[in-house]
Amino acid sequence: MKQLETKRLILRKFEEKDLYDLYEYAKKEEIGPMAGWKPHESIEETRRILELFMKEQEYAIVLKEINKVIGSVGVHKDRYESGVLSREIGYVLDSRFWGKEITLEAVNRVLEYLFEEEALELVRVSHYTFNLRSKRVIEKLGFVYNGTIKNALVRYDGMKVDSSLYSMTKQEYENRTNSSDTEFSLLAEKMYSLLEGCPNLVAKLSNASALLNEEIERLNWVGFYLREDNQLILGPFQGKVACTRIPLGKGVCGTSALKNETILVEDVHKFPGHIACDSASNSEIVIPLHNSRKEVVAVLDIDSPYIRRFKESDKIGLERIGKIIEESCF
Repeated sequence: MKQLETKRLILRKFEEKDLYDLYEYAKKEEIGPMAGWKPHESIEETRRILELFMKEQEYAIVLKEINKVIGSVGVHKDRYESGVLSREIGYVLDSRFWGKEITLEAVNRVLEYLFEEEALELVRVSHYTFNLRSKRVIEKLGFVYNGTIKNALVRYDGMKVDSSLYSMTKQEYENRTNSSDTEFSLLAEKMYSLLEGCPNLVAKLSNASALLNEEIERLNWVGFYLREDNQLILGPFQGKVACTRIPLGKGVCGTSALKNETILVEDVHKFPGHIACDSASNSEIVIPLHNSRKEVVAVLDIDSPYIRRFKESDKIGLERIGKIIEESCF
């Protein structure tokens, strides 16, 4: 099972050392019954569940800040198999961390993996009709409501429960651009406010790179290269030590500046002449920036350790951010 990562989370296989973290939230009265299982009454009961999790595609949600398992995302066989490559997902989160959009962050990363790397055609999810918190999460994720099954199953306490079913096709996943548009709109507003009224170029570009690094997930480098004659010189950035000079036409940054076009690279190792300043980088997007005479004076360079991290919606959104930086800085 491949380990996944987001800005705040690590999603990995459960391990024996997770026993007490799992028991800590599995015993809570407000968690299990909402998902159909009774709260754990002993550490031994949790141990048996942990052994099952370790054999299945059950992602432990680890909060990086405290290095602790705080929930899980499970990927299971589709109970309503329809002749397509599909899976059903489920999730649970320690109530201490509700209201922080951690479930959204975790499930979105798993969906990305399932659709883009495992090539699934459809993913299903469901919630008991009384679990309104889960319903809101599913709706925010963009799943499509399919219907409700009456008396879908009998819970551990004998209660008959109704289950609301949702699905998402790969096409629907790929078309989820509205949320990206909204996120970039909010980021654009923040960028405009951040740069407005600041007269110093270095200060502006420093804060711009910091904001992008803070707001956009799964990046390992964000920064600017400024054009001087036939080369690009390193400017303010966030990330590891970088290349100081890049000739025009060389690497992704130099090619973007020379061609005066945004370049999106799904896998940098397949890009001819790629300059590997950070060996952790696997995908990259570079946006040329212009002065009032429409001349390329800099590039915005963003790297990710994930292959295929950037999509067309990111290109459109980041070009919009680039326009704000151009108007304020150059």
